Amino acid sequence: MTRTSWSQQTPDDSHEPATPLNASPASQATQPDGPADERANFRTLIAFHLALRCGWIFKVESVIVPAALDVLSGAGWVRGLLPLLNKLGQSLVPLLLARRLRAAPRKGRVLTCTAGAMALCFGGFTLLWATRTNLPAVLATASFLGLYALFFAASGLNLLAFNTTQGKLVPARRRGKLLWVSGVGGSVLAVLLAVTFMPGWLAIDGSRGFTRFFAMATLGFTIAAALTLLLRETPSTSSSGPATWRLIGSVVRGDAAFQRATIVSMLAVTGQLLFPHYQWVGQTVFGFDRTNLVTWLVVQTTAVGVYSPVSGVICDRLGTRKAVQVMVA
Repeated sequence: MTRTSWSQQTPDDSHEPATPLNASPASQATQPDGPADERANFRTLIAFHLALRCGWIFKVESVIVPAALDVLSGAGWVRGLLPLLNKLGQSLVPLLLARRLRAAPRKGRVLTCTAGAMALCFGGFTLLWATRTNLPAVLATASFLGLYALFFAASGLNLLAFNTTQGKLVPARRRGKLLWVSGVGGSVLAVLLAVTFMPGWLAIDGSRGFTRFFAMATLGFTIAAALTLLLRETPSTSSSGPATWRLIGSVVRGDAAFQRATIVSMLAVTGQLLFPHYQWVGQTVFGFDRTNLVTWLVVQTTAVGVYSPVSGVICDRLGTRKAVQVMVA
C-alpha cells in the first residue's frame, strides 16, 4: 500500500482550485510572490515527495511492517490491527485537527512538523527493534502497535498539510504535473534503493535487518522534513470558521458528491484490510522466503510510477474526479 495525494480541484472538474475543508478562501487566494517563487516551491515539493517516497518503501505497511510484526507476534488478529490503526490515524486525527491547520498562517510549517513527527516515530521503531530482545514480547508488540498508530496520525496530518500547501503554492494547472513527476521519480529512486539494500538486509538473521529498514525510513522522512524549510510562503490569514463537527455534519448531510465519495472510500478500505496478510500467506502457504518481499515491493512501487503520469495528465486535463474514476476502475 502506498501513500498518494490528489490535486485539489472543484467538483465540476474545472481547473480552478477548490477551497478544501481545512483551508479558508483567504489562504487559498494567497499566492507566492512571483513566478520565481512558484517554480522554487514546485521543485521543493517534488524533492519533498521524492525523499518521502524513498523513506516510505522501507516501511511499506502491506509488506515490511506486517513481516516485522510477525517476528514479535505471529497472531493473525494482531496483524489484522494494522489496517485499523492505519485508517483511524489517517482519517480521525486529521478531521479533529483540520480547523487548526486552516488557521495556520504558514501551511508549509505544518508540513515540516508533521514530516518531522513521522521521522520521530520511525526513530522510535528503530530504537525499539534494536532493543526488542531485552523487552517482554507483549510490551514490544504493544509498543510497536502504539508507534504505528502515532505514525499514521502524523502521516494523515502530513497528507492533509501537503494538499493544503500544494493548494496554496502550486497553481491548479501544474498540480497534475507535480503528481506525475514526483510519482515517477520517487518510484524510480525507491526501487533503486530497494534492490540495492533490501535483499541483503532481509537475509540477516535477528534484529539487525529490520533495524536498518526502519533507520532508512527515518532518514528519508528527516530529509523530507528538512526540505520543506525551503518553501517560500507568504503568511495567510483566515477566519476561525465553523466548528469542525458542525462543518463536517453539514457536508455529509448536504453534499451528494461527498456522500458518493465516502461510499467509494469505504469499499476501497474494505479491500485494504487484507493487505497485511498477503505476505504471511506468501511465506507460510507458498513457501516464499523473506527475500521474495523485495519483488513485491518493486512491483508495487513500479505500479505507482506507471499510474502517476496517467492520473496526473487526467487531473490536469479532465479534473480530479475523472482521475479518481479511471484509477478506481
